[in-house]
Amino acid sequence: MGGHLGGLTGTTTVTVKLSDVNDNPPHFRRSAWSFSVSELAAPGVEVGRLTATDPDLGENAQLEFTILDAEEADIFNVTGRAKEAVIVLNKLLDYETRNSYTFSVEVVNPIVDPRFIRKGPFKDQATVRVMILNADEPPRFSQAVYHLDVSENCPPICAVGRVYAVDPDTGQSANIRCLSHHRPHMIYPLTPH
Repeated sequence: MGGHLGGLTGTTTVTVKLSDVNDNPPHFRRSAWSFSVSELAAPGVEVGRLTATDPDLGENAQLEFTILDAEEADIFNVTGRAKEAVIVLNKLLDYETRNSYTFSVEVVNPIVDPRFIRKGPFKDQATVRVMILNADEPPRFSQAVYHLDVSENCPPICAVGRVYAVDPDTGQSANIRCLSHHRPHMIYPLTPH
C-alpha cells in the first residue's frame, strides 16, 4: 500500500510513567509562631506544633526539623511528625527566672537533587516564642529537716528555734504563716533569721 493514505503505518498505546523529583523546597506555613506553657509543666509535655508544606512525594517530601539556638535546644526538643514540628518541653521551667523564650526552628529536605539546587535553598526557618505562665507555687523551707534543741526546763510556751521559708513567686517570706502539726490550732508567723 505504498503511496496510499495509511500505508506502511501502525498504531500503539504508549504509557509514560512520571517519577517525582525533589524540585520543591519545604516551607513553614507561618514565619512566626507563639505558644504558652505553665511553669509547672513536666518534661515531656507538648508545647505546640509548627506546620510545614512540601508538595513533593515520598522521600522527596521528607522533612527534618531542628532548633537552631543552643540554649533553647537544651530546654525544648523538636521532633518531626508527618509535616509537623512538635515542640516538647525538655526541662523544668521557672517563671521567676525567665518568663519567655524565643528561638528559630529550621525545616530541611534531607534528600536534595543537585539538578534543582538553583531552586533552593531546600530549607526554611520560623521564629518560635514560648511564653511561660506563672503559677502560684507553695512556699519552700530553706531546709528539708531542722534539728532544734530544747531544755527540759522550758515552760509550756517557749521559743525552741526558728525555721525559714520563702514564697518562690515573690522571693519574700512576709506573708507566710506556719501551722504547727502538734498544735493544729496554733498559727505562727515566719520571721526571717
